[in-house]
Amino acid sequence: MDIESCHTAYLSNPAATPASTLQVEAVMRFFDDWAHKGPGCLPHYMNQAEEARCTAADLIGADSGEIAFVGKTSMGLNAVAQGLKLGPGDAVLVPVPDFPANVFASKALDQLLGG
Repeated sequence: MDIESCHTAYLSNPAATPASTLQVEAVMRFFDDWAHKGPGCLPHYMNQAEEARCTAADLIGADSGEIAFVGKTSMGLNAVAQGLKLGPGDAVLVPVPDFPANVFASKALDQLLGG
């Protein structure tokens, strides 16, 4: 079955989903550019990243300076968790089951707060 014909969006399954045709094509373009231009192609991709940051900000009504790209979902979750101003009695809800690395952030918070 062609994954593109399924009209499926994998939103909560990092690193465990099939790559879409668009993703594969984008990665192939990047490596082709890198093979021909080396680091000279990076400004183009940095501009694309900034455009994506602005698009994401518009989508959720934020400022583009509030949007960060991180390497892994667990890295982003840990950064957010460490920035939360939580105190005794506050709760952080996580889906069950969840990818184990994504749960570590909430477990660390729980220990930090003496839970």
